[in-house]
Amino acid sequence: MSAPNPASQFGSSESRPRARSVVFSTEAIARTDLEQRLTLGDQPPELLVLHGSADAEEELVRLAGEARAVFPETTVIGCTAEGVLADDHEYEEASAIVALAVGLPGADLTTVAVDFLATREGHAYVGWPDRADLWQGVRGVLALGDPFSFPMDAWLDRMGDDMPGLPIIGGMCSGGHEPGGSCLLLDQEVKRQGAVLALLRGDFEFHALVSQGCRPIGPVATVTNVEQNVLLELDERPALRLLHDLFQTLPTSEQASFRHGLQIGILLDDHPTATNEDSVLVRNVVGCDSESEGIVVADRLQPGQRVRFHLRDEAAASADMAAQLRAAQSRLGTSPTAGLLFTCNGRGTRLFSAPHHDALSVRKQWPGLPLVGCQAAGEIGPVGERSFVHGHTASLALLAPTSPKTID
Repeated sequence: MSAPNPASQFGSSESRPRARSVVFSTEAIARTDLEQRLTLGDQPPELLVLHGSADAEEELVRLAGEARAVFPETTVIGCTAEGVLADDHEYEEASAIVALAVGLPGADLTTVAVDFLATREGHAYVGWPDRADLWQGVRGVLALGDPFSFPMDAWLDRMGDDMPGLPIIGGMCSGGHEPGGSCLLLDQEVKRQGAVLALLRGDFEFHALVSQGCRPIGPVATVTNVEQNVLLELDERPALRLLHDLFQTLPTSEQASFRHGLQIGILLDDHPTATNEDSVLVRNVVGCDSESEGIVVADRLQPGQRVRFHLRDEAAASADMAAQLRAAQSRLGTSPTAGLLFTCNGRGTRLFSAPHHDALSVRKQWPGLPLVGCQAAGEIGPVGERSFVHGHTASLALLAPTSPKTID
């Protein structure tokens, strides 16, 4: 039986995207109820996104199979997660299944299941289609992966080289604590490893944003000496010494955040005077090496890169989320029809003092927006022209009506 939560529905014309978000309980779901709650007007959805809490995996798989039986032409994609969300509610410690049914005008969707194979001769992405026209007309990509078997960061790096500017949004499964513990859904297939992708084409817009939840501190500096992920020198000074001097300049309130929320931002814009936070990739500061006076970073840096230290705390994360949503509305120029939100399993009530923060933030910006997503163990989203796997972020995809200037 489905949960009593009312569905949110947007869009009434087939010339614009239509969407409906639904929350199901983890009890058996009747096929007639499934069809009634996911049908858009009198039309089946072109895309169905399903997420379920890890303890609801069996029912999630059954629901996906029933959905394909009811809507055989509908693209189905989803996964299990530590927590799921729908509309203005984040189910952090509760069993739930959430669904987003989307009608996409002119839809032409391609699904791909990919596995990673490493051999003595190198590595390969098995299942990747050999099609010259694969990316023609693609508005955006939904990507879900298993953190134990698929190197999503390496695949995204390759995609950044091949398809710069293509927005990719998604996340890595959470809730599975060992290899084989993830559950990925793609149409009628259930996978325990690899990644599943949905390439979205049609007469709609796909907008993506990433809220990295930080604020900058201190000046921009240039990497002058580095060994892999150990940052040794900034502006020809020992990195740890420079960091110590920066700490001394901070007010007491920020020194507390410094001890547990220190990050480093890598400026992706090569222009020497650029400081736009929209082109800053934030990475975690893992620790320090007192012997070399270096700083250990959760990424590899290169000499000549420009960086700036950042702090992450509740206030910074909330302010950044609000700013990113306002900027997205300015770019859209119209209200979106549906949203897909992937938020870190380290956010929620682990970061914010009140529950449902990220979901409520999106719905405050766009009241009534059908919104579905999950807590991920690594969120996927673009910074600048490339997409990355992030930590402690919120990645949001917005589907919106196509403006005249974007029609192919």
